[in-house]
Amino acid sequence: MMKLSLPLIVLLLGINPCAMAEDIHYYCDGDTTRTLGDGPHVEETDSKTYAIIGNETEFYTDKIKCDIDPRTIQCSSKKFNRTLKIDKLTGYTVDTYEIFKHGKPHVKIEFIGMCERYQISK
Repeated sequence: MMKLSLPLIVLLLGINPCAMAEDIHYYCDGDTTRTLGDGPHVEETDSKTYAIIGNETEFYTDKIKCDIDPRTIQCSSKKFNRTLKIDKLTGYTVDTYEIFKHGKPHVKIEFIGMCERYQISK
């Protein structure tokens, strides 16, 4: 069995891409559907961008923690009744949130699309 010294192990962990948080940016094309109460649905072609910095994203002005594994990114906020799920392998994305009025669901908004990862130059 090979013995590694502690400084070498720390160095290897420091350069391991799995050990580092990364910034992930996505550009998505899809459709947004708005449903007013139990009433009409309004669909429109839409595009969105998402930035996952470390393991956080922003919903409006709040930073939200995301669960990231090799296949998916999932972010949710009870405060905003919002859930974002991105399949990292296929790009399939669902972003759903509800707006409440007087404690009752008023509008449900759902974006479904395909995303491509892009790099921001630093």
